[in-house]
Amino acid sequence: MAKRDLTNDRLSENQVQAIFIKTANSYPQCDLSGGHCLGTALLPDAYKAEQQLGNILRYLKCCKSDGTSRYPNLQQVFITSRIYGGYVKNPNGSNKAGCLNPEPYAYEEGFTVQRIIVSQIKQAYGQASGDQFSGAVDYNHAPWFDWGPYLWASGDHPRSDGLVWCMGQNSGLCTQDQRDVRDGDLGDQINFWGDFTHPAAKGAEKVANQLVKFIKPVTQGGSPFVQSWIQK
Repeated sequence: MAKRDLTNDRLSENQVQAIFIKTANSYPQCDLSGGHCLGTALLPDAYKAEQQLGNILRYLKCCKSDGTSRYPNLQQVFITSRIYGGYVKNPNGSNKAGCLNPEPYAYEEGFTVQRIIVSQIKQAYGQASGDQFSGAVDYNHAPWFDWGPYLWASGDHPRSDGLVWCMGQNSGLCTQDQRDVRDGDLGDQINFWGDFTHPAAKGAEKVANQLVKFIKPVTQGGSPFVQSWIQK
């Protein structure tokens, strides 16, 4: 979040109490199973992402150049992993490692979030090491954090709440005119190539709906950790 964004809304960094984070690395090189790695002895990208996320969280807790906290009243951080990445491909048609953010890497970012949350819980209860990738994320080094909206679903296979990610197929809850990720010009992928990764308008709407649902009352599927935000 840029300071100018807060300033434009007539807010200050001192007023920030909750933050949503969604991060992703482009062009991953090694999955957790090692079955899609571009080389040997590579650290899986899910672990790299955990290291980076730990750095981000410590920064949010810690300090600006003058040693003071950037967000001194920050109370909660919610972390969201990737949407479905199974439609990703390179212009040459390959969907292997080396694409912008394909499967299984998009799915495995969920393990990144899970691991770092568990690491904070362990460290909060005296298991100082947590795990080898998160670094120090106890409450002295990082803010309290937990899952944000979970955006991944297995393509056109509906998950329990009906979320699907479609790419023009007539199957399940998907229809031919529904394309949830950017596809450019299907008739000219050389000059007008879509990345098949970032949400298109309909995909962005699905992301927004998940975010809205997250901050609704628990009885409507909202998170119990945001109920203090909701006016009674």
